Amino acid sequence: RHWARDVRSNDCMIAISQSGETIDVLDAVRETLKANSKVLALVNVRHSTLALLTPFVHFLDAGREHSV
Repeated sequence: RHWARDVRSNDCMIAISQSGETIDVLDAVRETLKANSKVLALVNVRHSTLALLTPFVHFLDAGREHSV
């Protein structure tokens, strides 16, 4: 989290997560929002934590995740 001190209010983060529950992404988004920066989320799951946490969301609607 050493990067968190470098986040400024005029920064913008693009957070990408299929599930919207990736803890590292959520932690980074929370820190960025604390700095009053903008966050845009690209996420597949509509009612995920990431989708609910961020003010700007684009839903990918990519369907179910299939593991290999």
